[in-house]
Amino acid sequence: MTVSAQAGEIAVADSGPGLAAEDLPHAFDRFYLYNRDRSERAVGSGLGLAIVTELTAAMGGGVRAASRPQGGAEFTLTVPATAAQWPAAERSGGDRAL
Repeated sequence: MTVSAQAGEIAVADSGPGLAAEDLPHAFDRFYLYNRDRSERAVGSGLGLAIVTELTAAMGGGVRAASRPQGGAEFTLTVPATAAQWPAAERSGGDRAL
């Protein structure tokens, strides 16, 4: 696994089984990857990527998944690089429902 970061972006790449093209649009759906892989290998609960999506969106950012040509998958999170770019609720310290 590799992790790289720059202002406003974090990328995590693994060398696992990767994601098929038809799985990419659903990778962040709750339980989707768990239901797909549970009979073939040990997997998590199927909630991690859905939680990442919600938290990233709450910070005014986004997340995307891609298959890596050499195998595995890469997940990239983007968030505003400065507090001035964050949604108003986060700048003011206000609560925001997820």
